[in-house]
Order: sequence, then C-alpha cells, then structure tokens
Amino acid sequence: MIYTYWKGTIISKWEETHTETDLLKIGSDLIMTGLKDGVSIQKQIEGYKRFMDGIKKRKDEKKPIRRTDHNMGLFALMALVKTKQIDFDDDNDGIFIQGPRRFHDCLT
Repeated sequence: MIYTYWKGTIISKWEETHTETDLLKIGSDLIMTGLKDGVSIQKQIEGYKRFMDGIKKRKDEKKPIRRTDHNMGLFALMALVKTKQIDFDDDNDGIFIQGPRRFHDCLT
C-alpha cells in the first residue's frame, strides 16, 4: 500500500501499483507543465501546499474528498518532493510505501 500524509494526517491510501521512480516522474511532469504555462516554481510550491491544506481540512472535518482530489494530492506531494520541500518518506508530510503487511502491524 502507498499512504500519503500531510501535516501528520493520512490523506489517501493506494494499492501499490507505482514505483518510487514512477511517482517522482509524476512530480517532475507536474512541475514542467506549470513552468510551460508560465507559473514560477515558487508559485507552484505555494499552490501545492495550499491544495494539500485544503484536502487536510476536508479530511479533518470528515467531509468527502473526490477521487480526482486524491489523485491531485498525490501529484502535488510528488512535486513537493521534487522541489525538496518535503522528504519522500517523511512520516508527517510525504509518502509511506508498505509491503504486504497490514498498516496496523507497522504501528505495533
């Protein structure tokens, strides 16, 4: 499973279908698209962080999050990793990739 975190909150969980390299390429592609559209890296970083804050707020308020927003959250996190704003495997902000064990087993 792949778990995404923002400010200590689990935002999403995914079946493990992508490698770390695949995920980092997603972040690179998102950044490059923004640059081609004339958006500076700093503005992109601010936008990705704002987006993740909004998703976290919805999660904290137990409001539904659209599938497309879960996807965009993963893409935004990968862009933040590529710009060195967060670490890939940070347990507060970032991604946690777990093998076949259940998540509960990692916590004990």
